[in-house]
Amino acid sequence: MRKMAASSHSRSKMPTRMQFDLNLKQKTEIKQEEYSFRPKIGELITAQMFEEKQKRFHDKLQRQKSLSAVTVPKSPNFVKLKPKK
Repeated sequence: MRKMAASSHSRSKMPTRMQFDLNLKQKTEIKQEEYSFRPKIGELITAQMFEEKQKRFHDKLQRQKSLSAVTVPKSPNFVKLKPKK
């Protein structure tokens, strides 16, 4: 009985190459967690901040539009043709 249990246990293991790959992945995951730095987290942005930024953008856009000259529509100058005789 014990022999059968040992043989079924040995057959239930992963192949050596798969086990090696799994161990390698686990080691790399551990290494990624060992770093001591943390990313900087910016300040929280509220809806009011977005509204103020949008207002500044529209004000700036209006200033730029007012500085540029507006195209004035003009009727075309057709060449007067001589009447045919």
